[in-house]
Amino acid sequence: MRERKTASPGFFTMGAPLLLTTLLVLMLVTFSLLRASSAREEQRRAQLMAQRSTAYYSACNQAEAVLDRLTYGGEPGVPLEEQGDTLRFRIPITETQSLSVTLRKDPGGYTVVSWTVENN
Repeated sequence: MRERKTASPGFFTMGAPLLLTTLLVLMLVTFSLLRASSAREEQRRAQLMAQRSTAYYSACNQAEAVLDRLTYGGEPGVPLEEQGDTLRFRIPITETQSLSVTLRKDPGGYTVVSWTVENN
């Protein structure tokens, strides 16, 4: 009787599935790392926007308090620039920006002419 030789498994029976599985795992790891990096950047941007919004609204509240004090005859608490019937003052928002408010004197109080953010 002749002995049959058993053929060793070929590339397509063992190598291809292993290679595909390895590539799939590598792709999943790469995509998960990219997503984690993207999420971290989005969180950093959201925190920066929250800080900027908080600083802006804080400056707006201070400017409204100055306007109230001017309207009711109190001391404004900030330096005023006067030119005729126009007043202007600035409230710092950050080191590089400030809220500039221009008012016009009216018989009944003040009218806001401009309320703008300016770069220092």
